[in-house]
Amino acid sequence: MHKFIIAGLSGLLLAGCQTDKMTADDTSDVSVLAPTLTGEACPDMSGGGYLFWLDPPSKEVGDKLQLTPYFSTHPGAFEPLPSGCIGNMSSTPEDALTFERSEYGDVYAIITEKAEPGSRVILTADYGAENSITAPISIYDPASNPLVGVWAQQNDGQCADNTVIRELSFSGDGRFSVTWTPFESYKDYWGSYDFDSETNELTLSPERGNYIPEDVQSGVIQLEGDLLTPEDGMSFGSTRNGLACSAPFKRR
Repeated sequence: MHKFIIAGLSGLLLAGCQTDKMTADDTSDVSVLAPTLTGEACPDMSGGGYLFWLDPPSKEVGDKLQLTPYFSTHPGAFEPLPSGCIGNMSSTPEDALTFERSEYGDVYAIITEKAEPGSRVILTADYGAENSITAPISIYDPASNPLVGVWAQQNDGQCADNTVIRELSFSGDGRFSVTWTPFESYKDYWGSYDFDSETNELTLSPERGNYIPEDVQSGVIQLEGDLLTPEDGMSFGSTRNGLACSAPFKRR
């Protein structure tokens, strides 16, 4: 019986070297879906959870992700585990992902055209004999949503350091978060957003958080390459001391 661990709670995606790979369509004796390691090579951990990443990564059709399993007992502590212990990979919707395995046992997931922009694909894989990892992936189209990614406010000298938003994150499935001082998995507040690429209107809907400012204001932004500038009236809110910074953001 498998123990299911949800792994969708920022992107621990590790780039792997290019090697000979098997795909899920291979007719070789060893299936890409079968683990290359078993038994004592796949330690059964306790007192925490198995995961691939904390926050769902945002990916577009054709992107490839290396699936590295981790075990975590608390935020900020991640112990990497052998990729060869991963097996029986699948996705919801079905066929939204295909899989490859390198000669070293490393597993890769490839986003297919079955994955719809603006949605989440759910990846499921077995780890060892008794554990399963379930991890969401946010799908987006960069042409219609150029906001996706992580941004940091650039202090133009007119803002106090403690008013600068150091992490503004937009995901491909319409989620966002704002953090003045990032620490491990801490975020100040989060919610949903909608962006009209024709009018540059950004609508923010804060939902939950450790601190939600009362003066968050939707409005127009300007996008020029990797620079995001709030127009007059648009605001991600003030800090606890009531001060806000209106400086532009740069994509990280």
